[in-house]
Amino acid sequence: MRGWTSQRRGQRQDWKGIEPCTRRTSEATSATDDAGSAGTRATAGTQILARRAGLARLARVISSRVCGALLFVSFTATCDEFLIEYSIEASQSYDDNINLSPNSLSASGTIIALPLKFIRRSERTSYELEAEASAHRYDLDAFNSDNQYLAGEVSHALGQGDASLTASFTRDTTRDSEFLDTGVVGPSASRREKANVLGLGSWMLNEKHGVIARLEYSDVAYESLRLNDYEYATSYVGWRFQATEQIQWSLQAGATRFVNDSPVQSLESQGLSTQGGFKASLNERLTLSVQGGWINFDNELESLTSTASSDSDSASSYLLDSSLNYRAERAQWKVALTRRPTPSGFGVLLNTSRLDANYSYRASQRLTLELKAKAGMQESQDPSIGRDRDFINGSARMAYKFDPHWSLAASYVYRWQDSEVFSGQADSNAAFISLQYEPLAKTWSR
Repeated sequence: MRGWTSQRRGQRQDWKGIEPCTRRTSEATSATDDAGSAGTRATAGTQILARRAGLARLARVISSRVCGALLFVSFTATCDEFLIEYSIEASQSYDDNINLSPNSLSASGTIIALPLKFIRRSERTSYELEAEASAHRYDLDAFNSDNQYLAGEVSHALGQGDASLTASFTRDTTRDSEFLDTGVVGPSASRREKANVLGLGSWMLNEKHGVIARLEYSDVAYESLRLNDYEYATSYVGWRFQATEQIQWSLQAGATRFVNDSPVQSLESQGLSTQGGFKASLNERLTLSVQGGWINFDNELESLTSTASSDSDSASSYLLDSSLNYRAERAQWKVALTRRPTPSGFGVLLNTSRLDANYSYRASQRLTLELKAKAGMQESQDPSIGRDRDFINGSARMAYKFDPHWSLAASYVYRWQDSEVFSGQADSNAAFISLQYEPLAKTWSR
């Protein structure tokens, strides 16, 4: 459920009603001129003497600019913009295989979601706080849950670059998280908690060359006996070259670390990677990005049973991160093809190849349509572990805004997987009907 609301929150960046800094600057400029005129009149007597000495022009400039500068500082020093928005959404759902297993369980239920967003922006710095609470109630009590999501972001524009720091905490269940991770939901919705920190930075050394950096850390904990807690960290530093206004090249070196918390067998994987690629604006609406590389892992495996033993090996894989984006006035779509190592609740890293396709169309001011598709293959770095999986996810959603504050949406989701864990295939069909109340965002500036 949070996937739909998160997407809406990401799209609503409307700052109507906020008095922009540019307007304040204009007012300050106007005030500067008025203050200059007042200063000029106030010094009329002294200007008579100054004129005789040939200093009238200097007197006018000094009196007007000093008064105007003081007023300009007072108008622009506190130019902050604020936004608060929230919504309430109630959904009724039905899923004919909610646990996505050959031993299928069908369930219908009600979902209530309350997302909230607060943003504060100044000329160079932005603060954003995002939260959501949701309650899930099904006719199968084992899948009931109360989920929470909280995220905060600080971003700052530097003289020749920018930097941002994002921290988030997600408290959901295996029913929500595991389709793209392990595919294991289980006979009940087991609790999962994830803490994540992400730092990004870039700095242009000159008009053509710059440096980039990224650091991300995740800590995931399960209450399921079938899945293992883990920690995952990845980082890179790189070089950026702006060849033309339309083409940008990049080259980067990275490091990755994965540690599981299994009571039976612990694993620590450390990897080093290199990647390179480009991003090109093909035209005003179409953007292409392609990046590829290689990663090598050293794995340390230790058995924690009574017959304790340890072993080490190495593995390698190619990396791919590519996307094609199109954006028009009413329609936009994106196709992405990726391959990268992904952490999993199995307690191992999986080499995941994935194709994502998204399409959205705004038929009118009231009616919108969204189509999404995901297809992927997961392979264990060690074939003897037996965690290979293929999966497909497709969804369609139509929303109609019948009132400035109210909208009605209908959606359909299809999921399929073929997993070695289940020794077979499983699929599910789910339908949702949603009613959303969204008051106008509260905006102000000071």
